Parts: sequence; C-alpha cells; structure tokens
Amino acid sequence: TRFTLVRHGETDWNLQHRLQGHLDIDLNARGLAQAQAAAEGLQDHVFHAVYASDLKRAFATGLAICQLGNHPAPQADTELRERSLGVCQTHVRNEAIPEYPDIWSDMRDPDFIIPDGESLRMFTARIVSRVEALALQHEGQHVLIVAHGGVLTVILKHVLGLSLTQARHFAITNASINQVGELWLDRTPLTPCAKVTWSRQQGWFLDLWNDTHHLEELGFVHL
Repeated sequence: TRFTLVRHGETDWNLQHRLQGHLDIDLNARGLAQAQAAAEGLQDHVFHAVYASDLKRAFATGLAICQLGNHPAPQADTELRERSLGVCQTHVRNEAIPEYPDIWSDMRDPDFIIPDGESLRMFTARIVSRVEALALQHEGQHVLIVAHGGVLTVILKHVLGLSLTQARHFAITNASINQVGELWLDRTPLTPCAKVTWSRQQGWFLDLWNDTHHLEELGFVHL
C-alpha cells in the first residue's frame, strides 16, 4: 500500500502559532493558494482512495486536490483529526493558563491527558490504528491522506520506529507532500507532502518527506 500524505494549507492561527487542535479553523488566502498548488502537483497521480480529516482546513485542502485531478472524492474521516488539545486550544504554546500553571511541562509526559483533550499516547494510538487499518483495507493500492502536522508527525515516527518523546527534528510545511510505502519509481516533484509504503513482507518504508517544489512560486514557511 502506498500512501501520499499532505498537510493542510495555512491558517491564520498557523501564522500566530496558536494551537488549533480540534477547533475548526478555515484556510486563509495563502492556504487556499497552497491547496491549489498541491492539487497541481498531484493532478497526474492516480489515487484509489482519498481520506481527509473532517476539520475544514484539511478537508478543503483535500477537496481542492480532488477537484483538479481525476481523483475519488475525499472521505471525511474524524479519526484523522489533529490531537485534541483541550484547554490548550486557542492559546500560544507556553502562554500562561492560570487554571493550569504546569500544563506545558506536564505535556512532556506522553501519558498526561490534557483536560478536555487527549494524551500523546492516546492520539498516537488513534492515528496508528487508523493508518494500519487503511493499509490493510487498500493493500496494493495508492491512498492519499490529507491531515494535520501532528498526524503526519505520528505517522513518520511510527514508520521510523521513533519513540513518542523523540523531539521533532524535521519540517512539516503547510501543503507539503510526503510518501511512505513501497519504493516509488516516479519521483516527480510534488506539493509539500509525504509518501510512505506498507507491505506485509517489509512493513513500512519512507520514500519522500516535506516536498515543497510545488510551493516555490508561493514561497512557504516551515510551521
């Protein structure tokens, strides 16, 4: 099973470094342009299925990709949502939250459940379970997933066997393209995305991460 993973386009909250979590924030003008650029980068590829987080910023990105290319309509998938950040949503990271003065340090613990939200371990289990299920469901096919930076981080760590507490020393640009799965012969530059592949014999394979060629005319910010 081959996966192409695309992070949603930019929102105003991305620019402000404001935590969105499960809040349904729209793409801004730049994000809409990034989604269109991703669509152009992927229009000649063949996808057997397309899944997108049901949150507007991801689903709108997926819809733009599918409308330009001859791709299946995106299926809204609540399991592909960003981590629920509960009481931290709307805040800038490390901003004081009077009711929870230690929350930012507490969040370093993967088992700490954010009030009204998820622990990192719960979030990871949700994403890994869903992607593993899709790999089996679409064995031998090419699947496009459009989701969030946190979702792509979980998938990359799973593919590479990194621990939950491993710091993220890699970029996930808005609208980037990433690939995991079997080795790809077609290495045409795409949107910022990732590509990964899964097979019963070899497990997971990372082929491409944070491709942003399609965004060069727009410029991009590592967020």
